[in-house]
Amino acid sequence: MKSITPNTLFRPERLLRKKYNMILLFVTIITYISINGVAFLISFFDDTVNYPGPFNASIVISSGIALITILVGYIMIHYYYLTINYKVTDEEIFVNRGLITKSNKIVPYRTITNIDIKQGPFDRILGIGSIEIQTAGFSAGKTGPEERLDGVPTEMIKELRNQILSKVRKIKGSPGTSHDLDHPEDVLSAILKEIIQLKSILLERN
Repeated sequence: MKSITPNTLFRPERLLRKKYNMILLFVTIITYISINGVAFLISFFDDTVNYPGPFNASIVISSGIALITILVGYIMIHYYYLTINYKVTDEEIFVNRGLITKSNKIVPYRTITNIDIKQGPFDRILGIGSIEIQTAGFSAGKTGPEERLDGVPTEMIKELRNQILSKVRKIKGSPGTSHDLDHPEDVLSAILKEIIQLKSILLERN
């Protein structure tokens, strides 16, 4: 990802795919060690079993499962990465992703309430990060951001966040537009205010 062109689809950095593979490998290794660790303790301390019978069986079975998991996971991650793309326009953000279940999200700037930059351990190692977007209409019962832009290079992440923030401020700061009204109550209050002002003007003319 050399640059981000407005109104043009762009993919996350390829390092995002590497991050997913690193997470897959890390989780697989931790699971592998945990399973075989339990099998070793059972084989070693349980007098009713022949050491190292269960441990050897666990090594063989878990090794096969680990290899299959890594192979299948690597293939799925590759094709999942190819489904991810974003587009930043003057009024909204498009986020598309999904291998089995397709997700095509549109986030209007007028609904955005907060934008955060997040970088986990793997992100910092690889030099990428995520922009997390919170909106006013997001369900309070759900955790995490409504949408994310993952795999943004560290040297570009602040620039992209500031670009989005400037568009949000431009839309929300425009006087006399409905973009300033985030809730139905605000709309009713604005209408009532206009009616009162109109009534005052009519009374003054009479």
